[in-house]
Amino acid sequence: MIRSVERRGVVVAPLTVDAGDAVSDGVTYPGMALIGYFPEGKPGDRLRFTIAHELGHLVLHRHRRPIDAALMEREANEFAGEFLFPETDARAVLAPDMTLEDYRYVKSGWGISIAASVLRAFDLGVIDHDKYTSLYVRMSQRRWTKREPVGVKAERPVLLSQMLGRAFGGLDDDGHATVPRTGVEGFLGVPLELANDWCAGGLAEKTEDWMALADPNVCRYIPKYRWRRWYRILHRRYALYTRDAELTFKRRVPAPAPWGTAVSNGRS
Repeated sequence: MIRSVERRGVVVAPLTVDAGDAVSDGVTYPGMALIGYFPEGKPGDRLRFTIAHELGHLVLHRHRRPIDAALMEREANEFAGEFLFPETDARAVLAPDMTLEDYRYVKSGWGISIAASVLRAFDLGVIDHDKYTSLYVRMSQRRWTKREPVGVKAERPVLLSQMLGRAFGGLDDDGHATVPRTGVEGFLGVPLELANDWCAGGLAEKTEDWMALADPNVCRYIPKYRWRRWYRILHRRYALYTRDAELTFKRRVPAPAPWGTAVSNGRS
């Protein structure tokens, strides 16, 4: 599902924060093709719904923003349901007499949570309100509202890491990105470790060999003891530069501006 979003040019980035600091499952920034989400401790089906929900905000509310926040969240939820489980397929699979066990098979086939597929059946009129309430009561009795059965593997975004890899000439044929620390930190203004978190661990650091900066035709005439001294000077200057850069980033990063409008809906 993430690949489908990224193929349309939308950058999807996981954000690492303490669980208590996250007021929602995902965030978007109006006018930018960017989705941030908080994956810590969440199952794959919930992350899929979160990203689809945030995509709904980008598509539906870029030029139009309802005054009623509840309506805006309901629209994004309905968009996510249609995106993950299109109406034609849902009507072919769902039936009024389905039990919770049947919805487990739907989850394993479509990667959508049991709760979301039950809501989808209700939104499409496949089940009535009484059936909808009955299914949710049974889910609560089985404690499925806290943790559902049938695991869905979390997907990993690749677009941002590939963009950085291509920008710094470090993208191989398999899509693996190798980037220089100083280049990424100077370009983004954040430490490489933070950029790697945004890329879901998809960045590898390129070893910057200061020896390669020297002209071999010149180095040939430098005595060995002077070569060693030159290398130590270059290494020391590089270390000082790195230290100054890290101090600059520490001053710059402690209180970053929020990515955008956070969605407070529990299912966002």
